[in-house]
Amino acid sequence: MHRYPAFFRCIRLAREGDESLMLDLKRKLLLLGIAALMMLTVIPTAYGQASAESAGIDHPLLTVHYPVKFKTVKLRLGMSKKQVGMLIGKAKRYQVPNQVYYKYRGMTVAYEGDRLAMIVPDETGSLDGGVRPGMEWREAAGLLGIKADSGIRSLWFKADASGVKQLDDPAAIKAAEEDSDVYVLDVGVNALGVVSAVQLYSREYKNKLMEKTAEMNRLADLSSALPRLTVENLSLKTGDGVRRAALGMTKEEADRVLGKSRAFRHASGIVMHQYDGVRIYYRNGRAAAIQIDLDMESTRIYRTAGGEVSLLTSAAKLERLFGKPYYDDGQVLGYKFYRSGNRLVKLGADEPLEALKDKDVYDLSLIVTDDKNRLVTYMLLCDRQFAYTNS
Repeated sequence: MHRYPAFFRCIRLAREGDESLMLDLKRKLLLLGIAALMMLTVIPTAYGQASAESAGIDHPLLTVHYPVKFKTVKLRLGMSKKQVGMLIGKAKRYQVPNQVYYKYRGMTVAYEGDRLAMIVPDETGSLDGGVRPGMEWREAAGLLGIKADSGIRSLWFKADASGVKQLDDPAAIKAAEEDSDVYVLDVGVNALGVVSAVQLYSREYKNKLMEKTAEMNRLADLSSALPRLTVENLSLKTGDGVRRAALGMTKEEADRVLGKSRAFRHASGIVMHQYDGVRIYYRNGRAAAIQIDLDMESTRIYRTAGGEVSLLTSAAKLERLFGKPYYDDGQVLGYKFYRSGNRLVKLGADEPLEALKDKDVYDLSLIVTDDKNRLVTYMLLCDRQFAYTNS
């Protein structure tokens, strides 16, 4: 018998085979989602557009051409937020635990202070009118000036008073990792040999994301004693505590605190309700499973009720908080708890589940990145029935 939920196995199988979804940590932190409905755009004057497009880091492979209102604008790293707004109009704000980002139609952008620090175009955007998501990698590699079978997926650039130059020497790239004014082009390629993502970012911005993520997962300040868990922990809350998704709550209660939802049929065959940043499966009108995911765009950040665990929490921090997981196969890990009065008791990895047939048992299951950091990218909180019957 599988030790992790049927629904979770379905999600994992759906993700296998796509190299772009198995990116290393730096891409996991930068590749943040798919298209969302944007707010109305503001049309700049011809003078304003020309002025905005002249700003930023000027290099063809660091310039995104993007269609806006029957014209094509040019976006460059280093532009001010005001300049970007003049070109593309207003974008909707989203966040994950380590960053705030904005979506304009299918394009993702993020800022370091007031300056554009990351651009992830969709298939309508391209680098200097050439490389774009959806094209054959061999064609894209030719446009980038590299061999398709070289294994190279990142190009590095450094800006100085004389202009922007590409760094080709591995030693020069290594030396530039902590420098300012260094910019990176990452290309994701899927198993079919098609470009799945194009990402431009400031290396300094990426380093700050890494530092913030590491700070979130500091172990030094955590008590060595495991926290006392209660039924309150069977929920996810926003930082302000106003919005709470809890197992057992009715749909009417959830709608009241989470807002409107959209029902959709998941790839696994079940019907879930999508709220802002969280999905809930209802059985007989009550929440039986709650899901959050890095790929799910959210204007809010959800954490476990005690505030300890969120997306991008490390497996090491999870173990410090909850002890050894009930199952862990490297990328899928999870905890089982059973209810004893108002308390939740963690089930040990060597304790048989069959002994708890008369108890209320709950799962906290997670997918983590496939690297040394092992950061949570997907979290599922559910009851025993959902875990083993997917219903």
